[in-house]
Amino acid sequence: MIHVTGCSILSSFPAPSAESLRAWQARKSDLIQLQTWQFVGRVIVNTEDDSWSGIIYWDQHLDAYQIDFKTPLGQSMLQLQGDEDSAVLKLANEKEYRADDAETLIYNKLGWGLPVKTLVSWVTGMPSPAEDYEFMLDEQGRLIKLKQSDWDIQFKRYAQTDKLELPRIIFMESDALNIRLVIDKWVM
Repeated sequence: MIHVTGCSILSSFPAPSAESLRAWQARKSDLIQLQTWQFVGRVIVNTEDDSWSGIIYWDQHLDAYQIDFKTPLGQSMLQLQGDEDSAVLKLANEKEYRADDAETLIYNKLGWGLPVKTLVSWVTGMPSPAEDYEFMLDEQGRLIKLKQSDWDIQFKRYAQTDKLELPRIIFMESDALNIRLVIDKWVM
């Protein structure tokens, strides 16, 4: 059993070394402070029935976000914006849909089980604090594997920003959805 900040988790991953666990605790403290950020990157999404690729722009300010998906040529595919109380999905055909939360909205309109609230943590290299998780760390205390919310997440590469070392390449897989994310630029 691995104990992490007061919460115990059964893990199928090997226990981290004392050194990597200390480094993780220090990283985690810094990452928790990260409330406002932006990134631009490339994404490939595979569902059971479809696949597409494009450019992703993510702007996060506290609990408010705007996520823009564009074609590789820069044409708007969809935009998702929201906060803890509501979400708005705008499609390329100018249709706009609203719901109380992004997860319901995306599932109802696109058929994807995408955990947007949890993704906010994952893209910064953190597990979501709201749910149990299993993890594997490297010697620098960075997540390299994470299991949470019926998703398997692999952090393939990190990049140094002005303030922190943050994920650069992330693979996320669930039963029905497979996402490959390459973050080209972080802005704090």
